[in-house]
Amino acid sequence: EEVVITTIYESGDEDDNDDVDEDTDVDSENEEIVSAAEQEKNELVLNAKLKVSQTGSNINVQWGKVAAADGYSVYVQYCGKKFTSASLNAVNNGKVTKITVKKVNGKKLDLKKNYKVYVLAYKLVNGKKVTLGKTITAHIVGKNNTRYTNVKSVKVKKSSYSLKIGRTATIKAKTILVSKNKKQLTNAHAKEFRYATSNKKVAIVSAKGKITAVGKGTCVVYVYARNGYAKAVKVTVK
Repeated sequence: EEVVITTIYESGDEDDNDDVDEDTDVDSENEEIVSAAEQEKNELVLNAKLKVSQTGSNINVQWGKVAAADGYSVYVQYCGKKFTSASLNAVNNGKVTKITVKKVNGKKLDLKKNYKVYVLAYKLVNGKKVTLGKTITAHIVGKNNTRYTNVKSVKVKKSSYSLKIGRTATIKAKTILVSKNKKQLTNAHAKEFRYATSNKKVAIVSAKGKITAVGKGTCVVYVYARNGYAKAVKVTVK
């Protein structure tokens, strides 16, 4: 099974006070052991249960379990700043799939600011970390931000599609926000929705949510909100 993940980041939104930089991986230790196809499969697993939220004075992060993982690296940083080694929150157990983060860069959270988070799964080979895959970068809002709020769920108009080969359909999705009186983050952080298909031999999906039926079978197309909350859409191709 192959996976195509479409992830788009845009910058330069003048309506946002944060200077959003290009995301940079810190954990680059990776050998030619894990194939690109395997990494893509692992990334779909990680993203399927990725949820990042901000409650109280903490950031809560959870993700999908990768079977071969010996541990996970959870990176948390303020939007507008680059990920560094100080952004790392280590989870040295492949069975643990959630973490509570109380500090960023060694200091208590500034709850007026916005954050970006990603999770990297790894296995140990000869004492070195080998990357198995990583999540999309999720963007969230501190609870004391007066302008923006977070997504609490994603709804879709149709949860399943049945298509003939060559036909298309476009996913219609909307986000439900934590606070109705505030806006969600702008495209300067990440697109409102990002998409992934579990099998590109059955169906592919564009950055705008357009599904194209490719071959007979069944797959799942995931719709990801900015903070990683996902909604699954079943696609059957006849």
